[in-house]
Amino acid sequence: MLVDVRPGHLVKDEDLVKFAAAEQAAAAAGWRYVVVTGWRRHVVTGLDALSARRRAMSDRLGVEGELLELVAERPRRFVELVEGTSLPAVARTRCPSALAPAPGGGSVPAAV
Repeated sequence: MLVDVRPGHLVKDEDLVKFAAAEQAAAAAGWRYVVVTGWRRHVVTGLDALSARRRAMSDRLGVEGELLELVAERPRRFVELVEGTSLPAVARTRCPSALAPAPGGGSVPAAV
């Protein structure tokens, strides 16, 4: 699935040709293509978490250490993991990068 996410008010007439070309390219690869021009509020949180993975993040509040300690104790569901920290809202966005494999190797802790 190839998802093109853009604010609806920024889509211009000339973008329709680009969308059609992207749809054909996706189909040639065996993928589906969709343009998303709006989303519900909870989706923004997910998009923010994904975009945070594109850049290095510092852990000024120490949430990463809390996450790693919780994972080391026993397997946990994501919601239980973030709710077990002192700052669940921060942990929700910090968790993917804290538990991701290190560049060049490593692995996600087995408890996740």
